[in-house]
Amino acid sequence: MDRHASNSQAWDINDMLRRAKNASDRHGRLRRDALERLINLAHSDSVAYKILAAKNIRFFFTDFPDLEESAVDAIYDLCEDPSSEVRIEGYLAIIEVSRMESRWIKRNVDVLVQLLQSEEVDEVSVVKKALVEHLEMDLKVTLGVLFDQIVFEDETSDQEEISIRERLRSLVLAFMVVEAKETIRERLAVPGEVGEPIFYEGIFSVIPHLRPDDFNLVLKDLMYALPAFTSHRPSERGSELLQVLLSGKALPSLKEDLQSGLGSLTKSQQILQICEHITCDLQAAPAVDFLQFLCTSLIGKITLQKMQVNDQQWIVCSLSRTLDAAGRQTQSPRYFSLRRTIVDACPYLLEVLKTPTVKRSESVKAYTIFLQACFERAKEPPWTAPSHLLKVLQEFQEWPEVSQTRDHERMFRFLASPSRASVSRTPLAQTKVIKIVSSPRISSPRASGSSLNDAIPNPSSSHDQNAYTMQDRIKRNLTAELPARPSKRTKLEEVVDPPKTPTLLSRLGTSLNRQSSLPELSSSKPPKTSMVPKAKSPPEVSQLSQGFSIKGAAAKQASQNVALSSRVTPSSLLERLQDSWSGDPPAKQQQPGRKRRDV
Repeated sequence: MDRHASNSQAWDINDMLRRAKNASDRHGRLRRDALERLINLAHSDSVAYKILAAKNIRFFFTDFPDLEESAVDAIYDLCEDPSSEVRIEGYLAIIEVSRMESRWIKRNVDVLVQLLQSEEVDEVSVVKKALVEHLEMDLKVTLGVLFDQIVFEDETSDQEEISIRERLRSLVLAFMVVEAKETIRERLAVPGEVGEPIFYEGIFSVIPHLRPDDFNLVLKDLMYALPAFTSHRPSERGSELLQVLLSGKALPSLKEDLQSGLGSLTKSQQILQICEHITCDLQAAPAVDFLQFLCTSLIGKITLQKMQVNDQQWIVCSLSRTLDAAGRQTQSPRYFSLRRTIVDACPYLLEVLKTPTVKRSESVKAYTIFLQACFERAKEPPWTAPSHLLKVLQEFQEWPEVSQTRDHERMFRFLASPSRASVSRTPLAQTKVIKIVSSPRISSPRASGSSLNDAIPNPSSSHDQNAYTMQDRIKRNLTAELPARPSKRTKLEEVVDPPKTPTLLSRLGTSLNRQSSLPELSSSKPPKTSMVPKAKSPPEVSQLSQGFSIKGAAAKQASQNVALSSRVTPSSLLERLQDSWSGDPPAKQQQPGRKRRDV
C-alpha cells in the first residue's frame, strides 16, 4: 500500500512538473505551485524526491522573486544531506542556479569554497569542477571570493578557528594552482579582461602573508605560467611582483638576517634567488631594479664582510649576473650610475671570487662581467683603473681559463695601458711647455735695451748653437711623450713643428752667408764688449712650464737670449762688418736704438 502510494505520488509530481514547464504563463499559479512543491521535497526523507528537487528547482525559481531565497536555501540544504548522492546533485544544482541568475554567483562560490573541506574525494572533485565553471562564468567575482578566503584578518584568538582558516587557505591555493590554473591563464591572455586587475591585486596582497611552501607553490605553479611572465621581456605586472617581493619579503627577512649576528642569509636568500630568477631568467621585471636593491643593501664592504664566505660568494655572483642582465635590457642613466658604483667596489668584490670554495667556472663568469664593466668605465674620461684594481685583475689574468681568452687580454691591456694614464694625468703641463718653447718672439730694440744685432741670436756663436740644441732636444722629448696621433696634421703639430716660412732670423742667416763669401776684412780693431751687465745663468727648461702667459714667456726667452749673447767676448762677423762699413768706433755702435746705416 505504501509502495503503491509512493509510486502514485511520484507520478503526480512528475505530471505537475511536466505541465508547469509547458505552461505559457511563467508567473502563473501552476508554476508557483510546482516550485513550492519542490522546495518541500528538498526536506523530505526520500532520496529520490530530494534528487528530483535538486534537478528541477532551477526551472522555476527565477519567475518568483519572493520564493527565490527559499529555493536557493533548499539547494544548500541538499549539499549537506547525509546521502553522498544527494550532496553531489546539490553541487550540480548550484552551478545551474548561478548560470540562470548571475547575482547568485558570489554567494554560490563562497559555499563551494567551504565545501572544499570535504573528506570525500569524489565530492571534492565535483566541487572543484563547479568552481572552475564559476571562473568561466565570471572571473572577476569568483577570484574576489577566492582571495577573500586566502587573505583574512586574524580577528579571533581561537586556535581552532585559526587552524581551520589556515587549512582552507591551503586548499584554495592548491585549487588555484592546479585545477584553475589553465582557466585563469586563458582568461588573463585575453586583452582587456576585466578580471585581470582583480587577480593581480589579490595575488600581490596575498604573497607577503604566505608561508614559504605556499609562496613557492603560487609562484612556480601559477604566476610563472601567466602571459606576463612568459613573454621574456619586462612587463608592468612583473615589475609589480618584483617590488612586492623586495619590499614585502626580501627587505624584512634581510634585516632579520643582518641583525641576528650569524652572518648568514638564512631567511632572505630564497627570496633573493626568486628575484634573480624573475629578472635574469624570466626577464619579466627590470633587472636594474633588483640591481639597485643589491647595490643599496648588500655590496657595501662592511656589510659584505659580516657575511659568511659562502653567502659572500653567492651575493657577488648574483650581482654579476644581475649586472649583465640589466646591461642587456637597458642603457639608462640609472644603470650607468649603478655600474660605476660596482666598478668602484670591484677590488674587494673580486677578492671574494678568489677564494677556493667558489667554483672556477662561476668565478670566471663573474670576473668576465666585472672586467667588461671596468672596460666600459675606462671609456669615460678621465677615469683610469687604480693600481689596486689592476693588481687584482692581473691575478685573474694568470688563470688559464682567463689568459687563453683574447677578449680578456684585450680589455685588461686597455685598462693597464700606461699611455692612457700619462695622457689623462699630464695633458695640461705638456701643452704649456710646447707653447712656451715653440713660440718665441723677437723683442724690439726699445724693449730689450740692445741693438737689433744683439737681440737676434747669432747662429755662428757657441751660445746660439747650444740654445738650438736645447730646443731640438725639448722638441724630441715632447714628441716622444705625446700619444700616437692621426697622420693628419693637427694644431699641436703646427705648434711643435711650425710651417717652414721665411723668418727674420732665416733672412739674416742668408745675408750672413752671402757676406761670408767676400774677402776677409781686417780685424785689427780690438774686440767689442757688451755694455749690458752680466746676466744670471739661464733657468732650467722645466721652469718654462711655470705659469707664464704667451707674451711673458716670449719676453723671458728673448731676455735669456740677450743675456747669453752678452757673455760672448769675441765680436761676431756681422758686427765687424758693420763697424768696418760705418767707420764709427766700437763704443758708439753699442748705443741702444742706433740704426745701422744702409750700404
